[in-house]
Amino acid sequence: MFRNIRVEDVPVLVDGAGVPAEKPLQGLVLENISGKCKKGITLANARGVVIRNVHVTGFDGPLLSTLNVTGVGLTGAAKAEPLKVPDPIAERATPYKLQ
Repeated sequence: MFRNIRVEDVPVLVDGAGVPAEKPLQGLVLENISGKCKKGITLANARGVVIRNVHVTGFDGPLLSTLNVTGVGLTGAAKAEPLKVPDPIAERATPYKLQ
């Protein structure tokens, strides 16, 4: 829960893009936040989010981007890009032996 916060020249207001779908974030509250930031809020895989009275300036792009998020105050959010996960490393045919 983040309430009544004043920020000044932060690079990113909230970066919640790395939340895995298997373990969604529950009950995030962002309320009464003001100030200046370079990038807004990005959320992925979250339930029961509440965003209210967020008034910041100076950011590039959308204030709020979401992907697979439910809650209050999400109206008008841009669609966030899915997090790019690297391909798994292939298993070696013969195990590596430390020498």
